Amino acid sequence: MPVLMYGCETLSMTKGDENKIDVFQSRCLRQILRVKWSDRVTNSKMLETARMETISGIIRKRRWKYIGHILRKEADSDCITALTWAPEGNRRQGRLKTTWRRMVEKERMTTG
Repeated sequence: MPVLMYGCETLSMTKGDENKIDVFQSRCLRQILRVKWSDRVTNSKMLETARMETISGIIRKRRWKYIGHILRKEADSDCITALTWAPEGNRRQGRLKTTWRRMVEKERMTTG
């Protein structure tokens, strides 16, 4: 778990990325708990049995803790500058459209 979660606060993730991580977690839990596919156990039931929450939920919590840490820094800090910086011009073809800041702002709007 520590290897998987290392530096996850700074990753910009899409819904597809979150889904892939949650699928990976479910597959690992099924192997650890020795649950066969024919047993018809839901992923939420397995998470409840293992007393865990989804990795995407854990990443979301850690991201918000990290944002709180950054926002408590002084106004002239490099972290604040990097958080508020908006580059000029257009992206080259093939570059990601979702930046970390845009992802966090969208998440803030959806969760309140």
